[in-house]
Amino acid sequence: MIHARFHVSTRSVSIVFKDMDKYPGDDVLCPLCRKEFQIPQDGPGALPINFFLQNLIEARDLERKKPGSASCEACSTDEHVKPAEVYCVDCSQKLCERCSVPHKKWRGGPHDVRQLGEEPSAWLIGQHGSFCENHPDERLKLYCFDCRGNICMKCFAVSHQQHKCEEVEKVTKDFVASIQSDIKPFPSRISKFHEAVKKVEMANKTFLKIINKMEHEVQQRANEMKRLVDDHATKLIQELNEIKASSAKEAKARIGSYELALTALESFQAYSSEIASKGSPCDITRTANDLHVRANELLKTHIISGDYCPPRVQFVPKNIEDVMTTGGTNNIAGSLIQGTYFSVISVQYYTYIHKVSK
Repeated sequence: MIHARFHVSTRSVSIVFKDMDKYPGDDVLCPLCRKEFQIPQDGPGALPINFFLQNLIEARDLERKKPGSASCEACSTDEHVKPAEVYCVDCSQKLCERCSVPHKKWRGGPHDVRQLGEEPSAWLIGQHGSFCENHPDERLKLYCFDCRGNICMKCFAVSHQQHKCEEVEKVTKDFVASIQSDIKPFPSRISKFHEAVKKVEMANKTFLKIINKMEHEVQQRANEMKRLVDDHATKLIQELNEIKASSAKEAKARIGSYELALTALESFQAYSSEIASKGSPCDITRTANDLHVRANELLKTHIISGDYCPPRVQFVPKNIEDVMTTGGTNNIAGSLIQGTYFSVISVQYYTYIHKVSK
């Protein structure tokens, strides 16, 4: 299932693909469900429309239109523009007060006429995607459990009479409960990832302070040895910088993976919550199964495997008296040995830095 045109704005999607250096025919990951799909040859505009998100955008735009800011779509002409005051949900038209009167008095029943600028709700969000693809004039009223899809009454009469079907409105509550159950673990999981990011940042910050302090100690000790230790002190600082860079790189990678996980979890939670709270019955029944599968995939995929532990580094100075009484100049300042974790090392002369294993 492609959630593209999430993606409702073709221009914004084109910019995203351009920034990613992706072109028609290339494989990309959906930013919502992280499933791979191929960009159509006709570009992002050929992607399937996510009606739920499109309806939310339309509801927002309609909310911003105040009475009189749009023209009547029934009687306005190029020469004479009549301000629109209301919106007919059944006809999807903005109308002036005069043109709206017949819509309120149709013999078959009055239309749902709303004031422009009214708070958007399910009446607009549920308009698109609630009609049958096979019978465009028929609304989707039933949910087929065998086919896992919404159908109209004509579809039921033609090919679904032997299937288990119920009214969309009745099964919606069960699907909403299922969606809410699927995303129930997400807040605590997201909270854990936020905490994990903070722990890594704090641990890395502390570690970098320790490294900086060691640099100072190494330099101070090297200055005491003056010319004899200058070369070796420079070498120690270089090795410390390498350790620091390696640790910082690891911390950055860990934070990056956590933030990617947070993006996926938070995006899915927000999308699912929007579907559950604002989606029409058709939107909910259409997406519930896919959301259930995706929720389980995310919970299985994004797990904090263990706490981040930076390497422990310790600077141990050598007594100057020992250096002065010990022969040799090849290793005056000390040495560094780096492994997966720290191991104790021996020093010939002046000072050394060692890593302590867990």
